[in-house]
Amino acid sequence: MLRSILLLFSIVSIFFFILPFLNPSPAGTPVTEMPVMKERLLLLPLDSRPPCQKLVADNARTAGIEILLPPLEDLDYYTAPGNTQKLAEWTFKNLPQCSGAIISVDQLLYGGLISSRELTGTDNDLKRIVNFFTDLHNANPAKPIYVFSIQPRMTPPSSLEGYHDNKNLMTYSRLLDKASQGTNPLLMEQLVNITDDISPDALKAYDEKFAFTNKLNEALSLLAKQGIITQLTIGQDDGEPFSISNLKLRELECFLAQNNISSDKVFLTHGADEVALSLLGKYILNKNNYTPKIFIDYTDESGQNRVMPFMAVNQEAVIQEKLALSNAVETNDVDEADFILMVHCGDKNNPQKPVRESLARLENYLHDGKRVALVDLSWHFANHETLLPQMLANELPVNSLIAYAGWNTSSNSVGTAIAQGEIYMLALRNTAEPLPVIHSNIKNLTNRFLEDYFYLKGSISDVNGRLASLGYDRYTVLDPASTYPFALNILRQDMKNDIKKLTYSKAYRQPFTIGEYDFTINYLQADTSFPWPRTFEIYVDSQFTFCLAGQKVP
Repeated sequence: MLRSILLLFSIVSIFFFILPFLNPSPAGTPVTEMPVMKERLLLLPLDSRPPCQKLVADNARTAGIEILLPPLEDLDYYTAPGNTQKLAEWTFKNLPQCSGAIISVDQLLYGGLISSRELTGTDNDLKRIVNFFTDLHNANPAKPIYVFSIQPRMTPPSSLEGYHDNKNLMTYSRLLDKASQGTNPLLMEQLVNITDDISPDALKAYDEKFAFTNKLNEALSLLAKQGIITQLTIGQDDGEPFSISNLKLRELECFLAQNNISSDKVFLTHGADEVALSLLGKYILNKNNYTPKIFIDYTDESGQNRVMPFMAVNQEAVIQEKLALSNAVETNDVDEADFILMVHCGDKNNPQKPVRESLARLENYLHDGKRVALVDLSWHFANHETLLPQMLANELPVNSLIAYAGWNTSSNSVGTAIAQGEIYMLALRNTAEPLPVIHSNIKNLTNRFLEDYFYLKGSISDVNGRLASLGYDRYTVLDPASTYPFALNILRQDMKNDIKKLTYSKAYRQPFTIGEYDFTINYLQADTSFPWPRTFEIYVDSQFTFCLAGQKVP
């Protein structure tokens, strides 16, 4: 009996001895405050997914701006469109209480991005949109109204169900763009042949979608020229180097030139999901008359000429667009830069030498106290092609980054990384209380680690694989009573394990320095779920103990 008691006492003693090492208490004073909200900005998002609304609100919080969002029940939910009439009424009612607005035309007209891919507007719709913005401006003449519209992707809408027509429409789209840029008679002959092989109704529906969108964007551009819209940004949904979308954007360029409409009134860019956050950055920078200087560092010199998946232009073009959209400028002097944008475009064929060299540069940047925003892209959406695991393995202080992005397209990742970096650096410059600002940005940073890397480059494969074992593929709509709970359970178990890996990595736990302060992080956990009935993206909200370790000695 005594032996049993002694054995139990020994086990308990050992447990309490090793407990601090298993989950050590952070040294220093916990920081719990978030920035005080000093103004409110209205956002009518592209759709209800977190990248289009939560990500904007999270970064606005860093700058002390509250984002006012429509009631969730009025927004879109996957293929179900938002209530456009209620959303218009909500916008009119709430803009007077806000400093300004960022408004998605696709949400206002169609009820979201997915609905915009399926529907084509009418002349009455066009008149309604023009009247809406005219009336909104007249009722709020002093309020800046930033508007964005998304050029359709080349993929035919799902309502065109014929495989034969859809395949030929994709070929038609590529040939039409190529033929418009040259005089190759062979291309014209191929275009005529493929056109003859598409059903007239399918071809008409496809062409009309792009024709109406240009007509809409031309009308909106004239509103911007008149000052009714502060600025119109026209993005492009998923693209390729040759497509009808590119052709229509060039037609818009001609229209803008003919009507003497400058880029500060109408801006053309590639991408969709990131545009609202880019416009938030633009709004904040314009308000503060701030033009950040950014130094671009590619981990591989060939990266600037690489056209990444779902993009119509190369990385250099994407970066220059996103800099111009937010009024930032590139500098070739790393020492005068407000921050460094390090861009990684990984694939399995990349030699490891450039990666090792760029990792060494990154370590030196962080050691020297330079601010780095990391764009971490992967050609095959695989974790071994990204830079973050190299940072973790080499114990680089990942929390010293000012931004991280590695989502599914380069436009999304570049746009959000630049915007997060700009907003954060300006907020630090403008505040006398930096700790809440730093806390807010570290939360945003951690959320991106968990989704962009740990989920999208890892756990998503497990979720989709387990669904496949039950006979479902990754495009299956999750059923609320069966597949959704099943997938959600896998997600949360996998993310729980991933969170442990991140939490107990020296790269995440080691003290890091920002300005005059040293910080540590501990006790990371996160709320995760699927915002839509699919596995493509997740909702993630991290919580952690964020501690001020002490003031850095000058």
